[in-house]
Amino acid sequence: MALGVGLYENIDSEVYFDDPCEVPSLSQSIAHTLVSRSPLHAWTQHPKLGGIGKKPSKEMDTGSVVHALLLGKGKRMLVIVDPETGEPFGDFKKKAARELRDQARSEGCIPLLQHQYESAVGIADGIRPKLKEFGIELSGKSELTAVWKERDEFAHDVWCRGGLDHFVEDAATIYDLKIVRSSHPRACQSHLVGFGGDIQSAAYTSAIEKLKPELAGRVQFVFLFCEAEPPHCVTPVFRLGTMREYGELRWRRAINKWSECLRNDRWPQYVDEPIGVEAPQWALGAELELQFSADNAMSDGPNGARVSRVSGESYGYGIEELDRVF
Repeated sequence: MALGVGLYENIDSEVYFDDPCEVPSLSQSIAHTLVSRSPLHAWTQHPKLGGIGKKPSKEMDTGSVVHALLLGKGKRMLVIVDPETGEPFGDFKKKAARELRDQARSEGCIPLLQHQYESAVGIADGIRPKLKEFGIELSGKSELTAVWKERDEFAHDVWCRGGLDHFVEDAATIYDLKIVRSSHPRACQSHLVGFGGDIQSAAYTSAIEKLKPELAGRVQFVFLFCEAEPPHCVTPVFRLGTMREYGELRWRRAINKWSECLRNDRWPQYVDEPIGVEAPQWALGAELELQFSADNAMSDGPNGARVSRVSGESYGYGIEELDRVF
């Protein structure tokens, strides 16, 4: 049964990812693909259209398990055990282990080896006290599914859906956990733009303001960037003016483009015809600088002979390239 507009608890993750809306809905991840790649890429990834989503990776599984441990809800996890001995498998080399792993995935579970589960528990245990240092208590509701409608530039309704990690209604605050390699402030900023966090925060803020209009203008979206490796540093991040504007502009562009593609059933790739390209200024400038260096790299040697002054820059490579050569 299709979900109507609303904020839902206890929606199975498989149901969410299969898109429970009446028509193909726009999620923040599809929106990011749409504006950063092409409509054809978005069509390909959407479960109701191309149906070719991202394959789960070990890093994605670890993040999902840590999410579930910290939030108390999320995808089910299953430690793969040898049915003959009752002992956990040490790896997935055996056929029986691989079959049980694949069966677990087909049933919506995250298959884990014992050491992977213990590692995830250690990560969660390391992150909890770091959150408390910032006074962050995940005391609201976890793993909520939001279904709402946006309006495109021509006033057409656009169905949207989102999965909120945690929402504290009294504080009008949405928390989103990111399990990352680095929570350095610069890495967090790059992550928001590179992985669509700017769009996500704009979309989910809009969702709550539409579903709970009494909170309009007060909703705060906070990313919790948490390092998987010790010492498990945590960096809470909220959007300032330009990042907020950037995300809202891209979310709005995605809404308009998604609506247009759905109505016309046309999903273009990057270009419609061959294109010509110019050299980018940075590449041309670098080459001109190398030419200038080469022209001026001669000096007087013994007995008045002209010799070259040798440097990595003169030959067009730097330290990184030299490391590969030698």
